[in-house]
Amino acid sequence: MDFHPVDYSAAIIRPPSPTSSIGSTHPVDQTSLSDQEDVCSHPEFDLKWRQKIRLGEKREEEDDAEREVLLTRPKTPNSERTLLETVLGNLHNAVNQLKEDEVFERALLYGSHAAMDQTPSSNDVDIILQSMMTQKSSISPSQGEDSVMDTNGSLSTAGRRLKRH
Repeated sequence: MDFHPVDYSAAIIRPPSPTSSIGSTHPVDQTSLSDQEDVCSHPEFDLKWRQKIRLGEKREEEDDAEREVLLTRPKTPNSERTLLETVLGNLHNAVNQLKEDEVFERALLYGSHAAMDQTPSSNDVDIILQSMMTQKSSISPSQGEDSVMDTNGSLSTAGRRLKRH
């Protein structure tokens, strides 16, 4: 087996770090008195913070998921009106949430100006594409590219084929 010699670059020689930069300084401990180890035992500390962050309690989403889905038929006109207002309010909130999600997703996909863009006025794909081509077309065959008409009716420009309609 032949070994090829490897040429390594020269070592970088620099002066040693000053002694003041070697050590590290930490800010003063700002633990509250009630959380210090000599005042509060570990189980007490654990219980305090479990209660403070509500660990073990149901979140609002979990409560919503466990709510009864089927609606009971109201027995009085007043309860029927209350049920109707509740259902309409929930639908209104759901629609608003979907609208906000759509604006957010558009902003993520297309940038912050996407939410301000108007939706196309037509459902015809050909019309939409034609309007996009006339507004945003920046390169045409007349801008220095040689264009040749093929026998099959396609316009060939610099290796690309553009279909004529």
